[in-house]
Amino acid sequence: MKYCLLGIFLTLASTGIAQANTIFVPSFGDSGLQTFNYTFVADFTGTVTIGVSDEGDSSIESYLDLPGYVKALRTNPASPADTANYANTQNEHGTDGELYTFALTALAGESFSFDWRFHTDDYHPFNDFAFVSLVDGNQSQVRYAVLAEVAAVPVPAAIWLFGSSLVGWFGLRRKA
Repeated sequence: MKYCLLGIFLTLASTGIAQANTIFVPSFGDSGLQTFNYTFVADFTGTVTIGVSDEGDSSIESYLDLPGYVKALRTNPASPADTANYANTQNEHGTDGELYTFALTALAGESFSFDWRFHTDDYHPFNDFAFVSLVDGNQSQVRYAVLAEVAAVPVPAAIWLFGSSLVGWFGLRRKA
């Protein structure tokens, strides 16, 4: 029984389900409207950077809509920003994209939130991604989150892989 549970845990970890904060968008897909929320545990004075980045290519578009800021960021703007300091969930660093940076001051216990929507015309293996970074006045990273990225495995294939692994694990359990 414990080997069966270990197998299920390893299968869940390897399919990327453990990264619950990131929305994995299928190729040519859309995240739908989402909300990012962060509650500060200490007083904060620093900068917020919200961005979208290409990874591995720089010709196919991905967009990050920010309705509350009446702004849309894209991976191929007229003057692209260097996004090499930002990485997706597989630690693949960006190439170029667009950044929206602003100052923010908040007290401990206060929350910062914004609505966003990521949509892409890109496909795997080029895992374009959207992110948010909060950096305090000492240039220390307080919070970094990958909001969304192009899915490494299409969602229907991930479901089939996960389902077949469960069937396999239960089959091994019955033989033991």
